[in-house]
Amino acid sequence: MLATLDGVAYVERVTVDTPAHVRAAKKAIKKAFTYQMEGRGYTHVEVVSACPTNWGLSPVDALAWLRENMLPYYPLGVYKDVVADGFETAAEAALARAKDCPIAQKGTK
Repeated sequence: MLATLDGVAYVERVTVDTPAHVRAAKKAIKKAFTYQMEGRGYTHVEVVSACPTNWGLSPVDALAWLRENMLPYYPLGVYKDVVADGFETAAEAALARAKDCPIAQKGTK
């Protein structure tokens, strides 16, 4: 849902259930901080993780439960990346999107 808003430069959902996913999560978080520091726009990284204590499961069972029951409903991936889409900032992406909007163009002619 955040990915649809103007001003958002980067949105990704990651998980930390395997070493490979932990590395991917670190990369996504670093990218999000970098975009923020460069002034590209707002960023958000959602980390899907297990809570074995509150779930009453062993850590191994909690990770299996996460994979089987959460990830099908919360798919991983990049939901928005304005730089990958060819823009420098979220503002530039919003302006490009607005040029095709008849309401945004009203009164500019």
